[in-house]
Amino acid sequence: MKVSDAIQHLKGYGPEDHIAMPIWETQDVFTRAEQQEKRLNQATADEIVDEVDRQHNAEYGISWDTLDDGIIRLAVDMPDACQYDGSAHCPECKHSNTTCLAANQTFEEE
Repeated sequence: MKVSDAIQHLKGYGPEDHIAMPIWETQDVFTRAEQQEKRLNQATADEIVDEVDRQHNAEYGISWDTLDDGIIRLAVDMPDACQYDGSAHCPECKHSNTTCLAANQTFEEE
């Protein structure tokens, strides 16, 4: 869900209504992925947040474990030396990047 969608949804409530609304964002996904030594780009982080919002178990809500599930499925293990920046493909890392120190090579932009 984008912020604009949440704002539209909230317009149905009065300013004095009491609600509970936890917010998870892509920065949470990046932080958790880094802790797991996983690398991902903005599009993948967005996809994880959107998928978690659409498919989480409403009985349990969204938790770090929910984000972990998306990260496990969609993020990529990458060598620590890989300097991922999203602009070209690195065959060593199986992910996009222009200068991969693990492959000791610079790749052309796609």
